[in-house]
Amino acid sequence: MCKLPNFKSLSITIFSLVVLLGATQLILANEMSTEGQRIWDLGERRVQLQNEVRDLEKQVAALGSLGGVELRAKELGFSYNPQAFEYFSPPRLAQAK
Repeated sequence: MCKLPNFKSLSITIFSLVVLLGATQLILANEMSTEGQRIWDLGERRVQLQNEVRDLEKQVAALGSLGGVELRAKELGFSYNPQAFEYFSPPRLAQAK
């Protein structure tokens, strides 16, 4: 004849399973919230880096413009002397007859 487990051992087993499942749920919820915070932080960092890239692109555009180059050249002590330039005309290319 098959012996049924007594009520006390059955209730201990069920209680242990409930506690184990509850602890597992708490651990998983904590992991998810931690990962969510990490994703949020990475998104914020991405926005900061995008703003920094935009600012650097503006600086590159300003420094690369002719006015910016001229201003920086003056700051470095260079001066404009039109007599120092010699202009050449382009070479004549051979033409087929």
